[in-house]
Amino acid sequence: RLIHQSSATGVVEFGGGKIQLLGIRLERNSPILGNPLKKFWQEYGNLAARIVAIKRKEHTLIPGGNEILVAGDQIFIICEKNLIPKIVKLTGKEDVSIKNIMILGGGLIGQFVAESLEDETNLKIIESRIDKSEKIANKLKKALVIHGDGTDIDLLATEGILDMDAFISVTGDDETNIICTLIAKHLKVPRTIALVNKTEYLPITPTIGLDAVVSKKLLTVNAILRFIRRSSLESIASIPGLDAEIIEIIPRKGSKITQHPLKNLHFRPSAILGTVTRNNDVIIPNGDTQIQAGDRVVIFSLPKSVNDVEQMFK
Repeated sequence: RLIHQSSATGVVEFGGGKIQLLGIRLERNSPILGNPLKKFWQEYGNLAARIVAIKRKEHTLIPGGNEILVAGDQIFIICEKNLIPKIVKLTGKEDVSIKNIMILGGGLIGQFVAESLEDETNLKIIESRIDKSEKIANKLKKALVIHGDGTDIDLLATEGILDMDAFISVTGDDETNIICTLIAKHLKVPRTIALVNKTEYLPITPTIGLDAVVSKKLLTVNAILRFIRRSSLESIASIPGLDAEIIEIIPRKGSKITQHPLKNLHFRPSAILGTVTRNNDVIIPNGDTQIQAGDRVVIFSLPKSVNDVEQMFK
């Protein structure tokens, strides 16, 4: 998803792929800087999208209508999938075509990514272990497998990193992934993605300049949380470096949130409803919206409000 959405820092799907949460880092030339969010939405009318969170330096914010975006903000917008190109354009970003990709690390993740992309891109995989390199070369049909040290800048240059559209580092070592991704970024590779599993590293990844980060540990935690809370929870997600949870939940008949319009429920400001899917229609809820049993509701919440949010759906 991060390869196909090349301007995004994170992509999470809900509603079977119909809805996407897109993370975008705002540059100094972004046209949406400097004005309150409510003015932005007024200007673009009935655009079915919502900014549900802002990562600003080390802080995660749930924005209100008076929030003003600044350069360096990482915003998270939820909308129907077909609106993504328009949203990207409004933020001043542009999805670039990615045809040439270099992958560092031939483990299970590297192989999976390569198998998924080798029919549509030109792929090179660098693997430090000779036996693993040979196995990957026999397994993949089109990708070029290179035995070597991915931290060797001379090797990267020889293998054409300057001509790459994307660099993906998914070795088993976080430090290697971070350093090599920063090298690729320094060499002006347009798209870089790093695998980072140490949770203590995740909050600083935007600060040090990493475009996009994925985490096996977060994926595992999300799966466990979904199992523990599985009564009405459809999905739960966390984004690396973001101190919040994204919850997709279906309210039961008679649950508190179905009893009144949202404006009368006194939702905590540290949580926000992103979308409501009803009969295959996507709704961006406002104060007059009343949630119905069977709706699929996507909520963005800071950790302190997660339990309160879940209680509303019981």
